[in-house]
Amino acid sequence: MAEGPDRSTIEIKTLLHKLTPRANHKDRVRALTRFRNYVSGASSKKKITTPEFYDDDLPLLFLGSESPVALYDVEQYGDLSAYHGLLQACSTPSSDHQGGLKRSARNAMHLVKYLACDHVDLADGEPVPAGIDAQSGFPELSPFAYALCSMKPAQLKIANFDAHLKSTSYNSADGNARSGAKSEACQVLVLLFSRHFDPLATEGNSSIPTLIMDDLLPSQAAKQAFENWMVQNISKDLLNIVRSRATKSILVTDPLTPNGNNAANPFADDQIEVDIDAMDAFKKRDLTQVQRKAMADADAHADELLDELGIKLYKKDDALFESTGNEPPTTWRDSKLAKKQVQLSS
Repeated sequence: MAEGPDRSTIEIKTLLHKLTPRANHKDRVRALTRFRNYVSGASSKKKITTPEFYDDDLPLLFLGSESPVALYDVEQYGDLSAYHGLLQACSTPSSDHQGGLKRSARNAMHLVKYLACDHVDLADGEPVPAGIDAQSGFPELSPFAYALCSMKPAQLKIANFDAHLKSTSYNSADGNARSGAKSEACQVLVLLFSRHFDPLATEGNSSIPTLIMDDLLPSQAAKQAFENWMVQNISKDLLNIVRSRATKSILVTDPLTPNGNNAANPFADDQIEVDIDAMDAFKKRDLTQVQRKAMADADAHADELLDELGIKLYKKDDALFESTGNEPPTTWRDSKLAKKQVQLSS
């Protein structure tokens, strides 16, 4: 019989209490091991059925006091204002090695990797088959992976993946700092960059990349270490997915075809990297009234200049030319600017 979600809440609170940097190393490692045994069912002597969890408990597990649950549900959880979640435990700095991590940070990253990448629900000792996500075609995320992949980039930064990927020579000026759990951190990063999503996105936009490399790996050394690890350890298809989603750009390299999506792109032969999200993000952000007025004034000024030059622009969503008074857009030969150029050249 599975342990109920109320028991799981107690186990999470017990773990969070032990993850404080004030606890000694052995206590933190024991708490991490105990929780893994509880989640996997290894602590049970009967046929294993993995325990149940409340959905709200999983962000609490990863974020501790940074979780919204810790702020609004004091009656249920007590005062969690100083509790360290698993992500904080992954990034706890060493008190003896400047720039390094506590030894238990490796154990914490091992547990994060197990929960997000390896954990399988069991019922009477048998694996519970996962469904297939209709949009991505990948297996459905486990509850732990779902909780992690739906977090905001700022929350995921707490884990300090950068420190886990750097070699010891990068962790400290003297080169003696402790390194982290590089392989485990890389496996978690592959999951995040390939499956991260915004839980508040509309259905049509739910597959748009929402996490970029710089969000979690700001240093070039960590980026290179991650790239090297991926080349050696994951499939080419998955590598391409991570690269394309984590960079959020399109590299124009293929020759144009008349019917291709880039048939009108004049830069195709130059292999120009185009960031397709930068302008969209700017347009969709909340603008102040002053910013909106400034943008409107700039558009009006641009329209005046175009009118002076006798140029009518074509908008791709205006098939009937309503924006140009039902007249076709101006060609270069018919524009006033072109006529002036002809007069000057003659």
